[in-house]
Amino acid sequence: MSEQSQDTNVAADELLQLRLKELVKRPGYGTVGKPIKLACNYFPLIKLQKDIFGDPFKLAYDGKSTLFTVDELHLKQVSEKADTEKFSFKTVRENKPSELSILIKFTGLVHLDFRNAEAGSLDERKSFKAVRNSFYCIPQGAGADMKYGIELWRGLFISARVIDGFRPAINIDVSHSCFYKRQSLINLICDILNGDEREVRFHPNQLRLNTRLQPEQLSLLIPELKGVSIHTTHRNQDRIYRIKDILSTAVSMKFKRDGKEVSVAEYFRDVYGPLKYPNFPLVQVGSKKKPIYFPVELCQVAKCQRYNKKLKACQTTSIIRFASTDAPTRILKCIDMVKKSNFNSDPFLKSFGVQIKAEPMIVDGRVLAPPRLEYGKGNGGRQIILTPKDGAWNSNEFKFFESASCESFGFVSFLPPHKASMLQEFCLQIVRTCRSTGIEMPDSPKFYEQAQKNDSVEMVFKRIADKCDRGGVKCDLVFVALFSSEQYAQVKSCGDITFGLVTQCLLPRTIIDVAVKKSYSTMLNIAMKINMKIGGINTKLLEDEVLDNYLYKNNALVIGVDVVHPSAVETHLPSIASVVGNVDANVTKFHASVKIQPAKQELITGFIEQFSDRLLEYVDVNGTTPKNIIVYRDGVSEGQFMQVLEEELPALRRACKSFASNYRPLITFIVVQKRHHARFFCCDEAAARGRGKNIPAGTVIDRVVTSPNEYDFFLCSHHGIQGTSRPTRYHVLFDESNMDANAMQSITYYLCHLYGRCARSVSIPAPVYFADLVCARARYHVLAALNSGLVEKFSDEDSNSSSSSSSSSSKAESVKTELANIIALHKRVKKVILDNYLYKNNALVIGVDVVHPSAVETHLPSIASVVGNVDANVTKFHASVKIQPAKQELITGFIEQFSDRLLEYVDVNGTTPKNIIVYRDGVSEGQFMQVLEEELPALRRACKSFASNYRPLITFIVVQKRHHARFFCCDEAAARGRGKNIPAGTVIDRVVTSPNEYDFFLCSHHGIQGTSRPTRYHVLFDESNMDANAIQSITYYFCHLYGRCARSVSIPAPVYFADLVCARARYHILAALNSGLVEKFSDEDSKGTSSSSITKAESVKTELANIIALHERVKKIMYFA
Repeated sequence: MSEQSQDTNVAADELLQLRLKELVKRPGYGTVGKPIKLACNYFPLIKLQKDIFGDPFKLAYDGKSTLFTVDELHLKQVSEKADTEKFSFKTVRENKPSELSILIKFTGLVHLDFRNAEAGSLDERKSFKAVRNSFYCIPQGAGADMKYGIELWRGLFISARVIDGFRPAINIDVSHSCFYKRQSLINLICDILNGDEREVRFHPNQLRLNTRLQPEQLSLLIPELKGVSIHTTHRNQDRIYRIKDILSTAVSMKFKRDGKEVSVAEYFRDVYGPLKYPNFPLVQVGSKKKPIYFPVELCQVAKCQRYNKKLKACQTTSIIRFASTDAPTRILKCIDMVKKSNFNSDPFLKSFGVQIKAEPMIVDGRVLAPPRLEYGKGNGGRQIILTPKDGAWNSNEFKFFESASCESFGFVSFLPPHKASMLQEFCLQIVRTCRSTGIEMPDSPKFYEQAQKNDSVEMVFKRIADKCDRGGVKCDLVFVALFSSEQYAQVKSCGDITFGLVTQCLLPRTIIDVAVKKSYSTMLNIAMKINMKIGGINTKLLEDEVLDNYLYKNNALVIGVDVVHPSAVETHLPSIASVVGNVDANVTKFHASVKIQPAKQELITGFIEQFSDRLLEYVDVNGTTPKNIIVYRDGVSEGQFMQVLEEELPALRRACKSFASNYRPLITFIVVQKRHHARFFCCDEAAARGRGKNIPAGTVIDRVVTSPNEYDFFLCSHHGIQGTSRPTRYHVLFDESNMDANAMQSITYYLCHLYGRCARSVSIPAPVYFADLVCARARYHVLAALNSGLVEKFSDEDSNSSSSSSSSSSKAESVKTELANIIALHKRVKKVILDNYLYKNNALVIGVDVVHPSAVETHLPSIASVVGNVDANVTKFHASVKIQPAKQELITGFIEQFSDRLLEYVDVNGTTPKNIIVYRDGVSEGQFMQVLEEELPALRRACKSFASNYRPLITFIVVQKRHHARFFCCDEAAARGRGKNIPAGTVIDRVVTSPNEYDFFLCSHHGIQGTSRPTRYHVLFDESNMDANAIQSITYYFCHLYGRCARSVSIPAPVYFADLVCARARYHILAALNSGLVEKFSDEDSKGTSSSSITKAESVKTELANIIALHERVKKIMYFA
């Protein structure tokens, strides 16, 4: 068995043992902190003496196939074959009778498992609209107007919970949600076009027969109306349709009717009467294959329809203003709702013998002491140490722990030109503030770019990027004065992705706060962001016993993980996953990776790769692996705990094993939940904080209302400025470090002080907060790409098509790959690929080729060459060459040749390479596994000859030129040269590639004559977990290192050199044979069974081997000077 196969089996055995049976148990309760009495919006269920028997309410139905009853029903003993009762019924949609047969029989007693118990408790009645566990009161008139055709409804959230001690309780909370106004579709269109303007510009009364919408108005309407449910008014039907698209007008849309082409307007005129607005657009409902079109004037917005799109900034502001209430008012509302709901008169609850007590539960909480924060040295060289109070900290002097240097900065303004003087004052104040915190910064910007009236964001950024590139200007930061918040996404996309410029966006009100109001807090917050963006560290947690034991002494890696999903109507968007981790031992500086994945998928695709990235960066900076890894995982519901843990914990283990087979750090896995309805309120008003009278920052609750059999706690780590504070709920799923409850809660609270972008603690640990920010930023990039047409949109139908053709799935995969490229950061913003995979990892890049004689050259052997770089810059290459039996593809003496390459690399660099990339030429697809199983273990054994524990990360790629795939430019303007070929650098990795292997085509050269033939690459093995972008880019880069001409070549330089070495060796052999220095031998000699034939063949091979051995004076410079 090969070494790789053994390693795989061992890993599989270990993963099998790692299967988790249950979540970690609570180790005990926390004890540290100042005690505090709290009320909670949990209401206890009280068991009553049963006094109702045989009541029809004493049953429950799961909506599928199971009926639960309190008492056993008296049923006849029937079998499944017996006659059953038949019922006739009609559905609204089909409007025709159907029959249903029902069989009821006793199946047994049910054991109720309350570990994940959560259920709704109210029926939907005429005056309520139920949305999952919330029940919204349908307003008699209009709800609170939120503009854009939606209104806010207030309601009640109710959920049955099983709490500590397996006691039942009801969680009741105030809930708010947006719904579409019940109105005509024409009115909704007017509301959307009016936006948040106070003055009504569009009104149905203004519409005329010839009224037509402008293209920019249509582009605004399409995303808003897609997904809206409607019903029509021209027929007496209650059928509900969902809008799929907005199309051309009723006058211009035509179809065949009775063999004659008619417009939609003509059809409705003849059948239902003339349309009032025939030039208004149509809505498309139905499927793509069977579309149905309705004029908008015949459509009504369906009632009680929840709005599930992303809210506008103005709407969010309005909702916060309307819905936020201080803590005492909120708990009184909850109590009032319990009383008004009159639950205790409900016969359903009575039949189960329970009542809801109309008094909130009282729990004991504790207020944890905040960490002390270490800043830089102030006046007189004194170290600044600050202690937060009520979740905030301040000082007369702020000196960052590590202040960055901003050598130059620029300024871009999208504001009117007359605002220039105010922007100049802004720069003056910000530079002064930054210098006071320790940031080195010049007096004025290196450039100032004023956007013109018709300039797009991209046009402006292109101008400043060109200035920087032409003048060799290093610009560390660009301030961008935005005209509106809608420009933010475009600016970040241009800065992060397209042009590689670090940006600090500024809204007009922020500029006024600094330049006019001279707000020090605003200036300080901007300085904090700047310092972090250009590589500084704002603050550090001052060492104490907990930090020493679990973070600092154990070189802890703290990881934040989040997955952000699109809304229900955003069918063209993927989910986005981010993994963030500290790179320094002080847990102050964080790096991130971000990936896209199928929409609504909570489990992270490529988790091993993202974890490996975080480990690699940590090891690069600290020179050692972390002993403890703490994962804070956001976005997981209780029903997904085991699934996520069983997938992601082994992925983390495998990432660790990629460093060393015996590397096994202690892992802690914690789920972070913000989406819940538990709220806590101070019983003693003197203990409440702020205008909202909220619980203090640092309040922790780990008993009474927590899980009865899992390890969870609530922590409110921030100061509630507006409304009622929402604590975060933490579920500890796995813990090998055996932290007690005090340590777990304290470390979690401490990490909430490292956000760095403001002098306040935040509601979740900093790594999770950063992961959420990274996902949000990536979402901006994806939206910008989709809106600009850089990437084609796809719908659920494309992605989920069950059609036999692969076009739908290919399209979906194509878009997802393009989106993955869109969120890849520009090289000036992110570390360059070459840094990550080559230079920093001391990569050894090897080219391997075997050249065979032709069918008639029976007197010639095959020749094998192995070429590798000897310098860390991958610029100078040495080679070894051997002969072997004719037509033998597997290389004889591979260990020796690999060892030669390693020896030369170590001699020059004084260290072994961490990464080895092998480009193997001359292998057919049928030989992939055979070559890999022979040559990969040979390379491993060559590595072990240096040290038994030396195990670099190996990537093995086959290079194929002999194929007939050709590609041609559809757009002639994109073609290059006289041959009108595809451009150099063209890569194809979908549609025509393998369905189940990792391959891609790359045309790395400029086709001078004829049609360019791309090279096909098959990645057979990859331990470095390079993503597709990295592996394709590095391969393309290597094609520029041939050095013998000022052109890129068709294959990576090491393979090209290996081919040259074989060709040169062939010349030497032919010269020796033709001159008679070596005797020729035939196939018969080589295959003879007599000892004389074998001896002759071996003798000739030895002489040929000596012939191709280079002279010492040219050995190291012959091919690659």
